[in-house]
Amino acid sequence: MPNETENWTREYYDDFGDVYETVWNEQVHTGKFENNEDLKIATERMNSFLADLVEVKPESEILNIGSGRGGADRFLAQKYSARIIGLDLSQKQINLARQRIPENESHNINYVQGSMTSLPFSKSNFDILWIQESFFHCTDKTQAMAEFKRVLKPGGKIIMEDTVLGSKEAELEVVEVFGKRVNVSKLLTAEEYETLAKQTGLVPIKKLDLTKNLEKTYQTIAEHIKKNFQEIRTKIPQKYQEKLVSYFGFPESERLAREGKLACYAFVFQKPANS
Repeated sequence: MPNETENWTREYYDDFGDVYETVWNEQVHTGKFENNEDLKIATERMNSFLADLVEVKPESEILNIGSGRGGADRFLAQKYSARIIGLDLSQKQINLARQRIPENESHNINYVQGSMTSLPFSKSNFDILWIQESFFHCTDKTQAMAEFKRVLKPGGKIIMEDTVLGSKEAELEVVEVFGKRVNVSKLLTAEEYETLAKQTGLVPIKKLDLTKNLEKTYQTIAEHIKKNFQEIRTKIPQKYQEKLVSYFGFPESERLAREGKLACYAFVFQKPANS
């Protein structure tokens, strides 16, 4: 049964997903910037960057945990000919993702509604787990990590890109500013992610600091809202008009990232070949 936090997360994306797509894009995750390009280009570059870290190959069996509206799934299927199952708490998000599958990729992309703490798959099923900006929502990360290890094939890899706590000393401020917006009462540091993986029997392979990209992502979104404020206001439900005035808190989140209090990392974890 979903817990209270999972119910809130599902309802949040059911309700707020359209707003995110309006001010962010259909892929609600950090972009990887080289210049001042469009955020959509930056988010696709991030997808390529993460895919290269775990060497996605044609017909790689991938489980995308927290798949949202399926942008990463379509990208992986089209660029790498990978086979993807997307899992999400939100049936609304899944329905939208299904509607957007290109006809020529319908055999490579499927969706399942479910929780990362109780994955509805058999043991040793996937080459790669793709977990992008969703793990920080999970309140039982130990159970989720155990599930990740269970469904991975021996030697399989996890690629995780996530928003994490940048400074233990700033935890109260980060929870108050960022956590309240996304209903997260606790964030872990990048080092704690690695410790959790080791305790689960997974092997940390890589840890890459992407915080500057998180900061740039929030800055780009805030600038987009400012530039297109009147147009965006016509697309936003009345109940969010007050939050729109504060740009949905993105300038404050950018400040936290700039000050090193909020961070973003990419991790590669591997299941031992003999387990």
